[in-house]
Amino acid sequence: MASASPRPRNVLLGLAGLAALAGVAAACGSDLDDAAPASPGRTVYLQQCASCHGSDRDGVGVNPALAVDRMQELGDAEIRRIVVEGQGAMTGFDLEAPELDALVAYLLAG
Repeated sequence: MASASPRPRNVLLGLAGLAALAGVAAACGSDLDDAAPASPGRTVYLQQCASCHGSDRDGVGVNPALAVDRMQELGDAEIRRIVVEGQGAMTGFDLEAPELDALVAYLLAG
C-alpha cells in the first residue's frame, strides 16, 4: 500500500507559518506606527551627541553621562558654551540656533 504524499500537510504547515509571521509583522508595525516621534532636541542629540554620550545619555567609555540633574546644575548658558566651544576632548558644534535651543531644552528636561 502506497503512503499518502506529505505535500498537502507541508503546504498547510507553510501557510500556518506565513500567517503567524504576518501576525507578528502586523503587531510590530502597529507598535512602530503608534510610537511618538522623537522631540526635535532628542533628534539633534541622537545625531550629534549619542555616539559619544550614549543614546540614553548614560555616557560611553570616558565620555560622561548627561543626566538631567547634572545638566540642570550646569544651566542653560554653560551647556550652550560647552556645545558651541567644546570642552576637554569634545570639539564644539556649529548648530543653527533652533537646533541648539532644542538640544539645550532636551538636555535640561530629558
